[in-house]
Amino acid sequence: SSFALKKALSEVFSGRFTTVEPAAVEVHATYSGFSDEVSAVEIAADSEEERQFLPEASTLAGRLLLADRGYPSIEYLDEVREDGGSFIMRLSRSHDPWVRAAWLDGKRFPLRKPVRLSQFIAQHTGRRMDLDVEYQRRKRAFAFRVVVLPGNEASMTRLCTNLPRTPFSLDLVSRLYRFRWQVELLFKEWKSYANLHKFNTANEHIVAGLIWASLCAAVLKRFLAHAAQLIGGKPISTRRVAMCAGHIIDELVATLLASASIAAVFRDGIAFLLANARRANPKRDRKTGRLRSGLIVVGERP
Repeated sequence: SSFALKKALSEVFSGRFTTVEPAAVEVHATYSGFSDEVSAVEIAADSEEERQFLPEASTLAGRLLLADRGYPSIEYLDEVREDGGSFIMRLSRSHDPWVRAAWLDGKRFPLRKPVRLSQFIAQHTGRRMDLDVEYQRRKRAFAFRVVVLPGNEASMTRLCTNLPRTPFSLDLVSRLYRFRWQVELLFKEWKSYANLHKFNTANEHIVAGLIWASLCAAVLKRFLAHAAQLIGGKPISTRRVAMCAGHIIDELVATLLASASIAAVFRDGIAFLLANARRANPKRDRKTGRLRSGLIVVGERP
């Protein structure tokens, strides 16, 4: 996620859109869907390439990585696969591998010879596709699976993955990728309720300090939400906690500054969240929301 800064910071935090916003910062976050929390954050100039902020392939063994179309690198995806990880990444139109085998709307489609992905999509616009594709890089061939789904764009949504078709059907891959939207909701939460926005200063050190202060507050609010779930055993809305946990943090900090015990303040804060920040409809979430794929609420008691 990115946002503009004062123009005087353009040499330190250069923006991608130099005419409109010459100075901008980008926040790169790795979000854990398993723990419902951000696991790594870095800040950099908005003009820097995104791929360098991907997690190390060796850390993804036994995990599923979801990433948007600014991140795919064929060599990186191959490293993730070699290290025992899985991925679903959205591809941009610049990715144009050879289609080797195809299934359209669930039925095998005969291919006489390999065809470029862009050409194949143009010939079958509006249909759901499950494809075996191959990239050629420096005399090496990299084979992956690409799921193509109709959408608002004429080029359609293209998802590259190494998940096998059994049990990961086209529908399941599509549903799993939608879970990536949780990191976008996290960014929205940070900007709306953690004061993460353009700061009125041209001092790069003050800007960085304010950004990290906002992120620390956001992470602390998410911790309080999970603590309430663990203690009360009830699904808690992280968004509601982000909206109302400010005064709880104020009281905790004031108590710490007074060198007093925070046990009572913490207990009262958790009781407040359990009474006022519950998820609206957890049963519905299991049928149509983010828990549809079989995940459970963090801290939920079986």
